Amino acid sequence: MSNPSWDSPDQQEPTDLHGGGGDQESTEQSEGRSKTRSRRTSRRGGSFTPAQARKAVQAVARMHAADEQILSVAATLAGTHTGDPEELAIAVLTGKVRSSQAIKDVTEIAAADEVESAVLAGILPKARLRGAWDLVRSTGADLPAELPDADVKAAIALSKAIHGRTDEQVAVLQRAAELLAD
Repeated sequence: MSNPSWDSPDQQEPTDLHGGGGDQESTEQSEGRSKTRSRRTSRRGGSFTPAQARKAVQAVARMHAADEQILSVAATLAGTHTGDPEELAIAVLTGKVRSSQAIKDVTEIAAADEVESAVLAGILPKARLRGAWDLVRSTGADLPAELPDADVKAAIALSKAIHGRTDEQVAVLQRAAELLAD
């Protein structure tokens, strides 16, 4: 497929893709310098720097090294529908991980005493309550998949589950958060 800007008779495709020659002046005047560089980069066959490529490879390797439970919790944190290592790496590398709010909510509820934590959970908007619920459930807490219909019951159940977590469940959550943070 040809580039429409090169189809006109007065413009020709640049011949020097590495700079320092070709009909660059007319291209820069008509399209701007940044568009010329963008075209050159894509014509060379890639737009990753070696550091970016290394980071991507390392992210995939970290995901493959994690056990299944960590991947499951990481998937919940990342908002992906699967614990597939490649999908999680893509979520991390593209900045699509949305875990911070659920972790903040769970941490805040865990820091409060049992009565206050139920109140804190109860004032969360439904979407945030669902995020915290799914996160705690993914660590192995004994919570049903669906929230109770009554928000108060959901808040109390979430509070009890957070305060009843084992050290291992807390560690799983921490390792999953660390996996996504790199």
